[in-house]
Amino acid sequence: MVPSTIKGLRICPNLNFLFQEESSLLNRYAAAQKLGFKAVETGNPYVNAVDELRRVKDDCGLEQVLINTPVGDASKGEVGFASLPGKEHQFLHGLKTAVQYATSLECKLIHIMAGLVMDPSLVDDHNKTYVNNLKKAAPILEAAGIVGIIEPINQHSVPGYYLSDYDKAVSVIKDVNSSHIGLLLDVFHLQQIKGDVTHSLNEYFPLVKHVQVAQVPDRHEPDTPGELNYDYVFNLLNKLNYSGWVGLEYKPASTTEQGLKWIERLGNH
Repeated sequence: MVPSTIKGLRICPNLNFLFQEESSLLNRYAAAQKLGFKAVETGNPYVNAVDELRRVKDDCGLEQVLINTPVGDASKGEVGFASLPGKEHQFLHGLKTAVQYATSLECKLIHIMAGLVMDPSLVDDHNKTYVNNLKKAAPILEAAGIVGIIEPINQHSVPGYYLSDYDKAVSVIKDVNSSHIGLLLDVFHLQQIKGDVTHSLNEYFPLVKHVQVAQVPDRHEPDTPGELNYDYVFNLLNKLNYSGWVGLEYKPASTTEQGLKWIERLGNH
């Protein structure tokens, strides 16, 4: 069993990163429950029928914290549609599918994937499409009692990803002007996009609806060698009175269970 909190912060594994020893997503829910977790997040739940996921989630007594919108065809490099001109139909269809899954799973957060910019000369079209799509999404999310969150992703991890700027994300959220559109802040991406973690967390915190963590640059456990001092980061989140979940979206350096010993090590600091 591992602690389900660290320094009082509630933590949940991302089942598309952790528990890869289990070939089935359904088995990862059970593996998370067996180790003592109370909740999970799932980037891609669509590999299973929603009824199957709901049954396993309920059998395990787990809370579903977050899912992503469908990314499209990963073999073609697709990573979402929210900013893609001419793909508005795919975006809305994917959003409605995500809302269906989230509603069944009693999940209150959906990460809206933005997609890639293949032609930089068209970035203005991407900007307009992104804002318009999010404005259309807001009332759909509100009706379902769900918050859509947008996440700046660094260009090293996903080259060409549309949203890789925190100030742009803030501008978009303010432009959409809905309490059902907020910010997903992954400290792994924040460090690589902007750095200055203390001031950045303070600046963006009012818009933050969800936090994720991983070490930089190798995206392993938070206490592995790297650029970030997560003992400090978790204490900072506490000082900011963060009350949401912290998603563990990292790639285990060895096995999932072996790697999870970091929780006790850092929690005892």
